[in-house]
Amino acid sequence: MTISTDSTQKEGLEMITSLNRAAERSRTGGDFKSALEKLTAALEFCPGVCSTRAEILNNIGHVQVFLGMFDAALLSFGESAGIHDETGNHIDRGRQLGNIGSIYRDQNKYDKALNSYSQSIAALRKEDHPIDLANQYGNLAYIHAMKGNVDEAVQWYGQAKQLYLKTGEREKAGMVKNNIDKLLAGSGRVE
Repeated sequence: MTISTDSTQKEGLEMITSLNRAAERSRTGGDFKSALEKLTAALEFCPGVCSTRAEILNNIGHVQVFLGMFDAALLSFGESAGIHDETGNHIDRGRQLGNIGSIYRDQNKYDKALNSYSQSIAALRKEDHPIDLANQYGNLAYIHAMKGNVDEAVQWYGQAKQLYLKTGEREKAGMVKNNIDKLLAGSGRVE
């Protein structure tokens, strides 16, 4: 008896959904190793280039970060970004590049973080998604601040603040303004 391709695909999607749900239960319960095992199993049902594979890789990357598996997380986020690039999904590609930048930031690899955040911004500028763009401007500003580049940090924070205000995100705009004020005060200037 031959199983139809549609039937096989449906069973694969059901298995992916089931494993994703089980992984989420494991993750929220604090069992990150179990979550990683389930997500890795789900990945086996989704070969090739597809948005579902990219989403699973994103989830795997976040679990790997919780487990301290930073090099593996970089690979997962990188593969996810590559799939989003191939499928033309600039917003999710930008988000994955931002995830990569955040790993480098947490490892104090600031030049690599700057590069990843800059790539993220370039991807996000291709779409009209101001919140993600503002978030990446803030990430870029933070790295410049950590490197002692106050003027560049203030410039990027200023762009983030403008986008947050434009989109009604007043609380985030206020937090960014506080960052600007602290940077300027620390360098003997005021806005």
